[in-house]
Amino acid sequence: MDINLRESLFSDGRMMNVVSKLGQVNALGNYVLMCSLAQTYWKRGKKLIPKKIWNLAKFPIDFIEFELAEEREDGFYVMGSNQFLDDEFISDVNKITPIRHIKPGREVKVSLDFLEPELIEFISGVSDLIRRRWLTDYSEQQISDNLHNCYEWCRVKGRNPKNVASLMNKFFEKIPKKRKLSKEVVGELESLLED
Repeated sequence: MDINLRESLFSDGRMMNVVSKLGQVNALGNYVLMCSLAQTYWKRGKKLIPKKIWNLAKFPIDFIEFELAEEREDGFYVMGSNQFLDDEFISDVNKITPIRHIKPGREVKVSLDFLEPELIEFISGVSDLIRRRWLTDYSEQQISDNLHNCYEWCRVKGRNPKNVASLMNKFFEKIPKKRKLSKEVVGELESLLED
């Protein structure tokens, strides 16, 4: 979303109602993800967010109740998409290019196909080792949400990261990892198995 949208957002009574119900972090986080999805589909011929994608994202109903989004026959429309997701704005988003850190000729084997195409392109230079670590430590939703945040942060800054994986590690710092068993516990469990 561009600066005009961000400035007007905090004076919008509808958003303030959503914030009062969900809390600021939850409301703004969901709103950024909602706008990012709206942008993704809008730049594909002014399409709406498909109902299946909307439902998978589990956006709070408050956005519809307070008229920041509306359900239409062929999907969900985020209010202001006509105004804020114009061709000039979308061309600015497309200026972000991925940084390649994989040697030429080497293919990525760990696919994160649950991500949207622009995020897959954004992380195209991230090694299999790091992709595996993300999948081990975080849920698909956490990976997707944080990549959206990282991508949006880079877009707002108007700069490409030197290393996408290192930048993502900063975004993941405060995110709790999936629970993993320690090596000692795994060893004790394996000793209880019959040979």
